[in-house]
Amino acid sequence: MDNLTDLKISGMGKTAGGKFRDIKISGNGEIEGDVQANTLNISGMGKVSGKTVAEKISVSGMGTLSGDVKCSSIKGSGSLLIDGFLAADILHASGSISVRNGIKSRYIRSSGYINSGDGVEAEEFRSRGEFNISGLLNANNVDVVFGWRSYAGEIGGEDIRIRHMKYMLSFILSIFGKKDRLETDLIEGNNIMIEYACAKTIRGNNIMIGDNCLVDLVEYSGKLEISPSAVVKNKVKV
Repeated sequence: MDNLTDLKISGMGKTAGGKFRDIKISGNGEIEGDVQANTLNISGMGKVSGKTVAEKISVSGMGTLSGDVKCSSIKGSGSLLIDGFLAADILHASGSISVRNGIKSRYIRSSGYINSGDGVEAEEFRSRGEFNISGLLNANNVDVVFGWRSYAGEIGGEDIRIRHMKYMLSFILSIFGKKDRLETDLIEGNNIMIEYACAKTIRGNNIMIGDNCLVDLVEYSGKLEISPSAVVKNKVKV
């Protein structure tokens, strides 16, 4: 892309899609159509009304990408809405990222909020914030420290660790009768450690059910540890 030009929108503007070297939107700008670029940087309010293919995407303002997105790395510290499918080698989220049709990434790290209308697939998923995943969260390594309430339809992986941010918020929620928990239908993996989780079924080899968990059924083949403050209705060694 050495022969391509840069695209900059610093005020209010609208332009057609195409191939560019670097795209920077620092005002209120819209690109109508598909875009391909080395970098896409949105620090104001930016919208792409089509598919986006880029090496690097960075959003520190408010961004809307209306089609599928394919990139090497994507970083969101503002608010990003992707009305399609996201394929990224590396995903860093410290703000809010919402993806309609699911996420596939080698490495995901979040300290903000991730919302996926479908599944999330990764080699490594690390979250220190909140998430709402309608489908399956599938990663070799799932390492979650959550606060408030988080949800995934199912969670699968080799090593799964789900821990809770123990702070005053849990006490405040309890006053209003709300539970600060991660909720899921199924957790399945080799080594599983959870706390403050509500699950219908947990299935794996070595399982540790920590504090404040509510589980309908645990199926295990190795070791099982259950905290005195956890409730496990049924457990079966297979």
